Amino acid sequence: MFNVRFPAALIGLGLTLPWVTPEPARYALFAQAPRSLLVSNWSPSPTTTPGLDHEAYLGGELATLNGTTYMVRSDRCGAWSCSGGFQYLYWSKLTPAGWTPGTWIPNQSSARRVSLAAFNGFLYMVRTDASDEGAVWLSKFNPDTEDWELKSMLSYRTFAGPPAIAAFDNKLHFVGTTGEDPDEIMAPYQMWTATMTAGEAFTPARPMLGHTSASRPSIAVYDNKLYVAHRAGETGEIQYGYRQAGSNVSWTPPKYIRSGPLTAPAGPRFRSLEPAFASVEGYLHLLFRTPESNYVWWSYFDTCTWATPVSLGTQQTTTGPSLTQGGNGLLLATTADVTWNNIVETRRIGVLQFTAPSAPITLPKGCGVVAQ
Repeated sequence: MFNVRFPAALIGLGLTLPWVTPEPARYALFAQAPRSLLVSNWSPSPTTTPGLDHEAYLGGELATLNGTTYMVRSDRCGAWSCSGGFQYLYWSKLTPAGWTPGTWIPNQSSARRVSLAAFNGFLYMVRTDASDEGAVWLSKFNPDTEDWELKSMLSYRTFAGPPAIAAFDNKLHFVGTTGEDPDEIMAPYQMWTATMTAGEAFTPARPMLGHTSASRPSIAVYDNKLYVAHRAGETGEIQYGYRQAGSNVSWTPPKYIRSGPLTAPAGPRFRSLEPAFASVEGYLHLLFRTPESNYVWWSYFDTCTWATPVSLGTQQTTTGPSLTQGGNGLLLATTADVTWNNIVETRRIGVLQFTAPSAPITLPKGCGVVAQ
């Protein structure tokens, strides 16, 4: 049975990075991408808060509410050598003076990194239970009182982490995945979707036909559509799809992400187990690490063309990245392992800033020609 706790176990299976070319050639390809966003738009190194406030075994999740970016992270120790206890949760927010110290979220814990989204004036969190990794729990944060309200355990079941959440079409959307169904009612790793209204009424989970994933997905609103990026089943490749606004609207079938215009011949497929989506200033951004390494790769989409992936210099992350619109563009959370005797005891969280070019951005009017 596939073990989602150790995605790096795919290393050594002969997987290759089809886009990897010598550095000058890779940047030359990237320069031909639409509007030519630059690696220099990203901060040169992650920023962290001194001390233990931004060490977390499961890493941290980012979301932005009313212009303020928040982080929810796990506790720091995840190994017997430092007494364990990583399931507890803490929250921080980004201020002009930097990140606030971590504040404990009482009576809530999680076996996986949580999911966050701003909706209806609150910050919503879904998490898995420390004693039941398939359970989905909902909480919400009031930015005025800075209190977390535990709502309830939902009827949904999840796998490889909590479902992704995002506000779209006046609802909070959930996109998750199942595991191997012992009753074979659903396909292995079948993805599902559900919604919650502002009054916190929930729809049943509905399967996303054709979409499967053995790792947690990511969703983001772009071009008046809700996009999803996810691992393609149990492979190491990325697929994406989207849905329009409206009731009973289906998701598009999954497509592999490849460099170049959508109308161009098929190119190499992008590879990742846990990609991250976010949009800002006219582009849909994709950040990911490959199954073979910890380097952070970046691409973006302008409704017609996917830019050739490029690494963010020497930046690495040992867990899946977390991405949100925030600051002057995007904020990206990464992790670096902190070890003792080759045991990963905790992970240090870093945050990178992407400064988006000033609007307005002129997007292509047709997908046959890339706008310059």
